[in-house]
Amino acid sequence: MTEMYLTYQELRHLGVSQNLISMWKSRKCVDFHMLGGTLYVRYMSIPEQTRSKLDLQNVERVYNSREFYDLYNTIFIKMKYAYERDFIKYLNLYIELGVSNYKSTEYARKHAVWAYFIETYYSLPGIKHPVKEGCKAYNEIYPSRKISESRFRHLISEAQKEGISSIVIEKKKSGRPKIYDDTYKLMVCHFMRSGVAYSKAVIHRMVCEVCEERDMLKPSLRTVKSLCKELIINTKVCGDRYGEDKMKNELLGYVSLEQAENVGDQFQIDGWTMPFWYYDRDKKKIKRLCFFSVLDAHSKKIVGWWIAKSENTETIMNGLECAIRGVGYYLPYEIVSDNHSFNQTAVSKNFKDTIAQLGCTWSVSSLPGRKLCLERGFRTLGENYAKTEYGYLGQGIKSRNKDARVSPELAEKYLKSGYILTEDQIKIIAVYMVKEWNNGSKIDGKSPNQLYEDSARPSIIKLGEHHPAVYDMFNRNMDGKDIRVRRGQVNISRAGTLYEYMLNSKLVREWDGKKVAVKYTDLSEGVYLFNPDDKSPIGYVRLKEKAHSALANQTEKDAAIFGKVSSINKARKSNDIKEVAELYQIGDPELLASLNAKTTPKDRVQEAREDHDTWVVLNQLGVDPDKVPNIRVMNTVPELNYRDKEEQKKREQPFSIDLKPIDLNSVSYTHLTLPTNSRV
Repeated sequence: MTEMYLTYQELRHLGVSQNLISMWKSRKCVDFHMLGGTLYVRYMSIPEQTRSKLDLQNVERVYNSREFYDLYNTIFIKMKYAYERDFIKYLNLYIELGVSNYKSTEYARKHAVWAYFIETYYSLPGIKHPVKEGCKAYNEIYPSRKISESRFRHLISEAQKEGISSIVIEKKKSGRPKIYDDTYKLMVCHFMRSGVAYSKAVIHRMVCEVCEERDMLKPSLRTVKSLCKELIINTKVCGDRYGEDKMKNELLGYVSLEQAENVGDQFQIDGWTMPFWYYDRDKKKIKRLCFFSVLDAHSKKIVGWWIAKSENTETIMNGLECAIRGVGYYLPYEIVSDNHSFNQTAVSKNFKDTIAQLGCTWSVSSLPGRKLCLERGFRTLGENYAKTEYGYLGQGIKSRNKDARVSPELAEKYLKSGYILTEDQIKIIAVYMVKEWNNGSKIDGKSPNQLYEDSARPSIIKLGEHHPAVYDMFNRNMDGKDIRVRRGQVNISRAGTLYEYMLNSKLVREWDGKKVAVKYTDLSEGVYLFNPDDKSPIGYVRLKEKAHSALANQTEKDAAIFGKVSSINKARKSNDIKEVAELYQIGDPELLASLNAKTTPKDRVQEAREDHDTWVVLNQLGVDPDKVPNIRVMNTVPELNYRDKEEQKKREQPFSIDLKPIDLNSVSYTHLTLPTNSRV
């Protein structure tokens, strides 16, 4: 029977579901072929379980009702059939010639392809020679060995003269001496390993420049390309050029994974940039929100989620808290995350340490199969749910899918004033998308919600609402994450919002400029400060109140805020002056004189009078140092005028002793210089 190829539409007409076809494609368990922009499925590659349910007569009727007007499609199908089936009759030919088993099969397949084409279109006169179509079909079967139309025509001519075997059997190489030794390979390797990822043309140019400097033979671009092709499959070269993750995904072997068997076996977490745009506060830029999701790997239910401007630490923690509280205060056996920067934060460490003590494992993996459910879910959310909502603009320019973006006309219409969505509108749409997802897409005839409710949960870790760990895991511990007191306050930025907490004057004096450990549960209330060394408590500081800048808006409350900040700043300045004054008290007059001399600029006019060589040069310039007045030098360090409050009280009392403050400029560089007009 002639090999049959059926389109998606024809298969659906025969009763095969779209989900089943999609599963075939994802698992690569059937043969798919792209013909003229249409994807075909080879009938005999369909699993027997499905094929047995199809009426063969009905299948043949559907197949025969379709006519292949496209000559290329016809040639490709026949060539493919010859490659897969007809090669057997040519196998003994190459075995008898002494070809190895592996090569004999390869040669027999190629022989069958050429035999079909030549016998069909070159055996009888008057038949069109479809070289263009034949060459295109041949290159589809042998994509790694593509040939030009002229080469294709030449091979046909050679096969007609010498036999098909003459163009099938690989010619032995001439054995010419190798011109380019491993030195050239080293040069290409070096440039290939650059993280900049130079193009082959740039690598060729740089290799030629090195060769010119060293008087070496310059290689051709083709030679460099060949070396690049050889080196890129090296894991070290590929990793250095594109990164370890890409290298692992493209070169290293992987384990095929089965998904979780029960609810609570595994939660998968990740962020998704939603395909809806909104204006920022200034209405100057359009942005997209991040949808952070926590998904149960067995039921595919979204058990928790959060929407924010970016996938940051606060977004992830809010999403996890939403999930754990939403499922009824239990932990899954495992939480799978990608290699997000969140994993390096102190907040993450606190959360992971807490859940680890309870038996929950936090897994970090960059392998695509580990979060396959969630990654597929995001694609489904975009295609099946987001697309039906108002304001959908597509997945962005990075997507290769031509259907991933709306038309330019519709995008322009959305972006016009009055048409684009707001942040709150997008969040409302997201709520309905989650509802439709959990109640919609069927798995074994059940929605994620139904599957979640019906499934056993042998691996979950029950906590309860009042378990102390619930507070511990969501108590954000930011110790060691560059939380430093600056300008008398602690600033924390989360989810695009800046939270400011001002310390009192006593804490400012002790901790300004130093790191502190910070814990919080709600940033909108306040934060707890701790000593990062011994974890002793420093105090609790509330969220800093803001005052109106415009006089028309200011109230008594605003005046109180200004007064509070002014009082704290005044007390700090006073304490700082006292600290510096006390420091100067330990210095003897000689030390202070030396210090002042260093910070007092030199009188270059006086020096010029004393330096004969300089005096001569200046006279050539028409300058007489004797007639130039001295430079009035002064100490660059300002005088410290400090008077202690207790001392001030004593001065105000009768019979007080007049204690003058120390003038730090009393001894300067100029006082150490002997005035003279002599010249050496």
